[in-house]
Amino acid sequence: MASPVRLLFFAAGRRLNRNLNLVKRPTIPVATAQLLRRIALAYPETEESVVCAKAAFKARGKSFLFAGVDDSGCNIMLKLGDSLPEATALAKESPDCYIVGAHGWVTTKFANGQSPPAGLFEKWIDESFRLLAPKQVVAILTEKRGRDKIEVQKPKRSRK
Repeated sequence: MASPVRLLFFAAGRRLNRNLNLVKRPTIPVATAQLLRRIALAYPETEESVVCAKAAFKARGKSFLFAGVDDSGCNIMLKLGDSLPEATALAKESPDCYIVGAHGWVTTKFANGQSPPAGLFEKWIDESFRLLAPKQVVAILTEKRGRDKIEVQKPKRSRK
């Protein structure tokens, strides 16, 4: 079994050689990895941990996104509901990039130099969060977004 130190460096896109020296791994574009992390951590009560040598993003202990980096590129796993037909269609077009598994779990794999379609993961991460996070946390998100809309639409003053 790998030590926790090895797992942390593996999930961070680095690996240790036999002498415990850091070896930089080839990674997906840093901007893409940072974007996924920023999107996931923007949700309420979300924290990042390491599960099965992947970065796991959890809300109150319920994982909604797994992301890992290895020598070949990046792989991301999340659960979908309404977007599952879209993911199935993408899997038929690009079976090497998209894999639709049991119970709505979707795995995406991108080789070094490839990037996901714009806007796709924002939508999918939001859907996965809403499916898997506890309902009280989802309610916080809905309430927060409702307040933001109200603040944008200021009430009109009547002239007297």
